[in-house]
Amino acid sequence: MKSEENLLELKSEIEESKTTISELTGQKTALLKRLKDDWKCKSLREAKIKLAQMERNVDKLDAEIKTETEKLEEIIENEED
Repeated sequence: MKSEENLLELKSEIEESKTTISELTGQKTALLKRLKDDWKCKSLREAKIKLAQMERNVDKLDAEIKTETEKLEEIIENEED
């Protein structure tokens, strides 16, 4: 009798696992579609590359803003003198 209970328990666990796999597969599909639609990336690898490029661009812009801000501060200081 115990082995029948074990088999039923295993069957239940298998069914739960199938459901979980199905849900996760659906989520993955939805996320990949969003990645493609929103960012024009076909894969996670492409998205990582694009993210790295965007981070480099942000760093470059940040440096430019800092440089220009320093120039403006210098101009303002010179006008006050």
